Amino acid sequence: MNVLARIVKGGMVLSLVAGVGVAAAWWGPGLYQQWFPDRGGSANSGVSDVRFHTVARGNLKIGLVEDGHLRAVKHHKIATELNGRAKIAWIIPQGAQVKKGDKLVEFEKKPIEEMITQRETELETARREQIVAEESLKIEDSSSKSMLAAAETHLKESKDALKKYRELEAPQQFKTLESTTSQAREKLVKAQQDLVAAQTKADEQLFVDDEQKKSLQSQLAAAKDGVKAARKAVEAGLLQQKMFKAYDYPRMLESKKVAVANAELDLAKSQIAAKSQLLQKDSSFEHTKESIKRLTRDLEEQNTELSKSTIVSPIDGIVLYGDPQQRGMMRYGGGGDNELKVGAETYRGNTLITIPDLSAFEADISVSEEYRGRLTPGCKATVTIEAVPGLVLEGKLKEISPLARPRIPWDESSPKVFDGIIELKVADPRMISGMSTRVEIVTDTAENVLLVPIESVFNEDGQTVCYVRDGAGFEKRRVKTARSNDNFVEIVEGVAEGDQVYTFNPSEGQQSAGPGKAMPAP
Repeated sequence: MNVLARIVKGGMVLSLVAGVGVAAAWWGPGLYQQWFPDRGGSANSGVSDVRFHTVARGNLKIGLVEDGHLRAVKHHKIATELNGRAKIAWIIPQGAQVKKGDKLVEFEKKPIEEMITQRETELETARREQIVAEESLKIEDSSSKSMLAAAETHLKESKDALKKYRELEAPQQFKTLESTTSQAREKLVKAQQDLVAAQTKADEQLFVDDEQKKSLQSQLAAAKDGVKAARKAVEAGLLQQKMFKAYDYPRMLESKKVAVANAELDLAKSQIAAKSQLLQKDSSFEHTKESIKRLTRDLEEQNTELSKSTIVSPIDGIVLYGDPQQRGMMRYGGGGDNELKVGAETYRGNTLITIPDLSAFEADISVSEEYRGRLTPGCKATVTIEAVPGLVLEGKLKEISPLARPRIPWDESSPKVFDGIIELKVADPRMISGMSTRVEIVTDTAENVLLVPIESVFNEDGQTVCYVRDGAGFEKRRVKTARSNDNFVEIVEGVAEGDQVYTFNPSEGQQSAGPGKAMPAP
């Protein structure tokens, strides 16, 4: 029967913690002699070492014991950097030893490879389109220059024609008309002179025969007709001059001006059309360039994604699935399947593997709320590891949370605990993140008090007693206890320093006093 269930003193039940550096001396019978090497039974009897204990003064270290888990101070979290869902095609077994550069996870590559093939095809098509667009742009540029040159030439010819008509052709035509009119005037003057001469001659020839008379009259009539014709020619010349000035010249001049204006308009239209066509061809060319840039960028991104589909170890270490620090559960696969395996799906940033740095460790613990008030950062602690028997590590309480949480995260009604971290002074190559630990934290030390093993204290008939060795027999004494731990009890009354107390109940008569010697009855 464990004395912790029997000893109730001062209304407080204390759990024990082994002192730092001497924990091994407190665990199990047979090791008391290591703690008090000068006390106990016969020096040459291994049986007496566990049958008796000599009461002595010492320091009683009091504290609490909590279970915990090892955690590397530094660790590398391995998560996919792929966009969207990533399906696991291969994953290294949990617990595997890896070297830096070893493959850890490989994701399904087929969707990425298909996208790369598609982008490469699109990129090749875009490059061909760029060549066509570039040649089309060159042709359009040449055509536009030719069209503009023709329009400019037509404009120049129209302006030259206007200038030629205004400065050369029109003045020349006017001079020709003036010259014709002048000649007609000269002929009119000559005809008038001939008429006067004919009239004079006819007047002078009064007595001529009929034949002569007829000839003179004929000459006179011809002179009159000549004057009449010359006068008509002069009138016609003057009319032509008037018509040229009033109608022909303005109309022809306006026609030449309109031809210039039309040529200027054609040039402007040609310029706009050329610019528009060039802009369209250039836009098409730039579009193909942008498509090539975009597809090249997409292709680079897909190749980067392909390179991310295989994750290698950044350091030497041991593979642990998930994140030991994450209390919640990551989801993989579908339908509530949480198993990390081939075929499971994950997302960017979701920790798949943790590789701890084995050079430094801490221990995570959860302290019941009734003990929270006794703990402060800096309290000494001793840590043992179930998977590494005999390994005892020294440490101290690094920090403890000021906020409580349910011991069972999903059950708010479960007892409240405070999370704490134990800082360890050294590491051992056999230590691995996630190992279960037993953490003993020293909260108080009772100095220079009488101590007896917890196995030497009994609760009988409502009294706390010890069996003290008395020669060949024993004496049952009522004792008063104070503080205790898992191994020793402080005695304040009932036994004295130097007394030898039994580590079992001799009144039950179930053990011998030594080899071949029976225990006397009480």
